[in-house]
Amino acid sequence: MTVRSLEARVGGSFCFDVEDGSSIVGTYLHIVPPEKLVFTWSGRVTQERETVVTLDFLDQGPVTEVVLTHEGLSTPERRALAEGGWPSLFDALASVLSSPHLDF
Repeated sequence: MTVRSLEARVGGSFCFDVEDGSSIVGTYLHIVPPEKLVFTWSGRVTQERETVVTLDFLDQGPVTEVVLTHEGLSTPERRALAEGGWPSLFDALASVLSSPHLDF
């Protein structure tokens, strides 16, 4: 996935290009650092109906638990894609965050 644009503020938008030639777009609806992130999610090429993703970040001491809720997935096929896709995105995030080249 390639980040084409990312404006992380309420009302800001993002666009990610996917390897299959499609794009994912959305708008940030609610941001409460470091607790919550809510945004819309839809496919630009496939003209999918817009859905809403909520990420809750729960402080668990030395780690943070992330609870993801993806609302508006209207078909079993879309739910299956989300159930398969989100874990791979979290795996990629874990890989980036564990990189020795990452400087916070």
